[in-house]
Amino acid sequence: MTTTPDGISFSDLQNMLADAPKEDDRTTPQEMTREEIEDIADKCLNMANDLGARGPLVHKVMMVMTLSNLIDWHTKIGEHMIDDGELETARAWLRDAGKCQAMVDILYSVQCGEDDFLVNQ
Repeated sequence: MTTTPDGISFSDLQNMLADAPKEDDRTTPQEMTREEIEDIADKCLNMANDLGARGPLVHKVMMVMTLSNLIDWHTKIGEHMIDDGELETARAWLRDAGKCQAMVDILYSVQCGEDDFLVNQ
């Protein structure tokens, strides 16, 4: 079983993502308050620590995985907008997908210890 240097298995991380609630490919009205959203995010970060994560690397991996989800989500919405003939809106969604990709690229350049397997991939 492959694990991060922090001791979290990739299968555990993938299971957490798989178990996360799925959103429709299109935007939907947010039914949660800001405080509820922040509480969920905080619990997820704390769960990584509770599972034995030590140091920043697992958080970097979580950020890359989260940004990958945002890239996919923005790209799918942009593609739906193209299909619907909403070209200007599609461009905005696809530009934002590119911004998320830029964030991933920057994260790959951030060193999080000598065992950081994501550096400059």
